[in-house]
This record gives sequence, C-alpha cells and structure tokens, in this order.
Amino acid sequence: VKVSQNKFFFEPVSEILAFHVDRALGFRRIPPTVYVPIPVDYLRAASGLLGPFYTQWFDRFVPKYDLTKDNFVTVADQECANVTIQLWMADVHSALNSYLALNYDADDYFFKKFYDPDDKKHKWPPHAHRLTALGDVSDRFIFDYIIGNTDRGMNDHNNFVYGGCDDQTACHVPREEWRRTYGPAAYAFLDHGSSFHSHKEPEENPLSSNMSDIKMCRYRRSTFAALGEYRRTPEQAENGERPLYDSVRPLLPKGVFKVVRKSVFKKIQDRV
Repeated sequence: VKVSQNKFFFEPVSEILAFHVDRALGFRRIPPTVYVPIPVDYLRAASGLLGPFYTQWFDRFVPKYDLTKDNFVTVADQECANVTIQLWMADVHSALNSYLALNYDADDYFFKKFYDPDDKKHKWPPHAHRLTALGDVSDRFIFDYIIGNTDRGMNDHNNFVYGGCDDQTACHVPREEWRRTYGPAAYAFLDHGSSFHSHKEPEENPLSSNMSDIKMCRYRRSTFAALGEYRRTPEQAENGERPLYDSVRPLLPKGVFKVVRKSVFKKIQDRV
C-alpha cells in the first residue's frame, strides 16, 4: 500500500500511472495495481499496530500535510485517502543474487559491449540467461525513460527479478510451491514513486540525450513493434492526437491529475 505523504506526495498516483503505461506497452512487469480510497482512520489504526512512533509519523506526514489532506475524499461519510494497492509478489529477489545478474555499471563499457551492434570485440549473442537479462534491462531502460523514472540502479537499488534462483545462486527457490514463480525468470518493474514528477527527461537514463549520443542501440524486436503501435504520425501530431496518452487516459482513476500535472503525463507520447 502506498499513501501520499510529506516528501512522497506523488507516490500513489505515480504507481497507478506506471501500471497503466506498463500494460499499454505490453511489458506486463508490474504486479496488478489499483487506486482506491481507504478511510484515514483505518490507516491510522494500522500504523498504531507498529507502535506509537508510527502513529505520530502518520499524523504528521499524512492528515496534517496540506497537499495530501487537500486530496482526501469522502466515501460513505468517512474521510478517505486515495492509495495504491499492489499485489505482493513472493518470489522476488535482488537481480544481482539471481542467474539473471548483470554485474556491471551502466557506463560506456557496458553499452559498448552489449548494446552496440557494430562492436566486433565481444561475442554475440551471449548465453541464454545473459541474453534474457540484457533484453529485460533494455526494456526497463525504455520503460523508465518513457515514464520519467529517476529511482533505479544496476546495483541493489530497485533492481529485482521474478524467480531466477537455483542451486548455484545466492537467492533460494521458495520451499512452498505456492510462493514459486513458474516459467522463465524475468526482471520485475517495481517501485515507480519517482516517476511523472517533471517534464525533464530522467537523468542517467541512456536514452536521455541527443539522438546522436545514444549508446544503447540494440533492442528487442517485440518492444520495437509495441512502441511502433503508438508512434504518432505527422497528421496525428497536427491534429493534437497522442496515441499512447489517448489510449491510457480513459483507464485512469478520477483525481490523478490533481496530483500529477497532465502536461507531465503527456510526455509519455513525446518520449515514445
């Protein structure tokens, strides 16, 4: 559950916007996410289960924070805060502890070695797990660029995998069958509270530069095709149409643009 609060005002709305963009583009790497009102008294009671410190934190950072309080809604005579609820996934691990680990910094060497088709020094394609990881990370760079996410790293910072454990990895396959991820391991797209904050391109993303300076030049064909479905033609641009924005907009909950500026969300089209 994510609730708007002091210093993290955008988080719930950022999460639900990211979820709908993820589904529209066909990545399907964000767990099911909904945006719903929960009574403030319920949230206060839940914080109290953790101790007095958390109750004080809740009161100071949620109902007494003006920007959050201004977006409270009344449902069945109860004061409610709109929150995002996301399905908790059990078999999720640090990517670096899985067999999809990429132990590299996102620097010139990394992009030259793996994402430059003109590079002749390194063998291509790599082994199957490495190829999957590179495709997933390429997709994630693209997704983070489109939504303006600035809170991700190649280290342990919001860098997760669904599954990806075996007898030789630092992570372990869950004992309970119901906790296991069946099928191929894949990178998870989790924690997007730092998205849709600004019109600016996200810093340190390999796509945030002049086109001639972009170093990531190898992509999945399926991702290229999915993005092509939302490419804006000159005629659409002249008519003010935005294919990606226009497809996602009807699915969004009421009130999201009281938090995130609509002009910032429209940037998803420009970045596609």
